[in-house]
Amino acid sequence: MNLGDEHMTDETRDIYRAKVAERQAAEDALVQQRVEAASDYVGSFKAERETKLRDVTMPKNREGEHAFLEALETAAESDATWARVLSLVDTEPDSWGGADLARLRAVLIKKKAEETQALAA
Repeated sequence: MNLGDEHMTDETRDIYRAKVAERQAAEDALVQQRVEAASDYVGSFKAERETKLRDVTMPKNREGEHAFLEALETAAESDATWARVLSLVDTEPDSWGGADLARLRAVLIKKKAEETQALAA
């Protein structure tokens, strides 16, 4: 029993309950429409995402992997040891969070020069 129901007549109570039921039905219908619209959107979003993954991302990743493997094979066939090491080290500052890589490069170049001098001697 709602607050104030004891002062209502049976007719007023019935009218009030009918209005509440009508509002609740309208609200339930609106919620159902929104749930269906959201469900349709999620379904279409998943379908688009899967299509993009299959048609764009996977082939792009495959090509990148093939290029990487070819570069790795080429570097492995090279006689220059430090050239192979340098090819495996990422010297781009962006991948290191903007860190200064000058010292890393200097050490790698120095080691490469030492190996070259050792081979020449």
